[in-house]
Amino acid sequence: MEFVIINQPLILISQIQRSGGSLMSQLFDGHDEIYAHPLELKLNDPKWDWSQFTKFYLSDSLKWRILVEQKKYAKGKNLLQEGNDFLFDLKYQKQLFNYINNQKLNDREKLNAYFTSFFNAFKNYKKNNKKKKYVTAFTPRINFFDYSINKFFSIYPDGFFLSIIRHPKNWLASALFHSKIYSDINHALSLWLQSTERSIQIKNKYINSIIINFDNLISESNSTMKKIANKINIEYNDSLVLPSFNGEPTYSNSSFQTKKETIDKETLNRSSYINDSTFKKVNINLYNKCLDTYNLSLTVSLNLN
Repeated sequence: MEFVIINQPLILISQIQRSGGSLMSQLFDGHDEIYAHPLELKLNDPKWDWSQFTKFYLSDSLKWRILVEQKKYAKGKNLLQEGNDFLFDLKYQKQLFNYINNQKLNDREKLNAYFTSFFNAFKNYKKNNKKKKYVTAFTPRINFFDYSINKFFSIYPDGFFLSIIRHPKNWLASALFHSKIYSDINHALSLWLQSTERSIQIKNKYINSIIINFDNLISESNSTMKKIANKINIEYNDSLVLPSFNGEPTYSNSSFQTKKETIDKETLNRSSYINDSTFKKVNINLYNKCLDTYNLSLTVSLNLN
């Protein structure tokens, strides 16, 4: 059985949902030195539990099966017929993973087996001759849990952990439009606060942890991505500011109207969608604490540190 072995360190993107994780994955996608995992990485159930890897959830969810059957990739509210060409062999992924994986593998080797099976089953993946340096993937909320963070850095001392922090009111507007799980505004802001506090703690503990300010990522895309490229030691090129899937332009994953081939600047103004009557429900002490924590995050973000 011939296949390309993928054993590069992982750059894991994680924070609360609706903060820019999907966008960051799309920005890494077109770079020659990166294997970019296109959907949220789910290895366990729940997906943010990295306590132990007893069973890997391969790419056989209902969402994946629909994409595979349609031979098109799309995310969020995008129509499949407008998506990107996507040829993925679920059967081959399972066969290859089972061929590589065995009881004697350590956790790093198990993850290597997963990524090897994934990208080799991605039949129209645009491989190139330049040596790959990293795998990138997005899984929300791993930053909430010490055991998952500690496990990540024990497996990937040569990897990076990247969190994106979005202004709380701007984030809240996106979250409210995205899912009913955020319908309780104060509970939602408490989750945002927990995520942001944890990301700051992780940044202060681990040298290979990076905090990105969402506004800077959107409004100062070139300079922000240049700093990321420098931090992780990859060559900067224009692909890092062009959202893509498999090197081709793709749609944004937005709670609002999606855009293609560009970083959507309108994401900076989502807070205008929260009307006054809705915002009056916010606990002002909680919101002020969120603002204080947001300002603290700016002092340790990549753009200022």
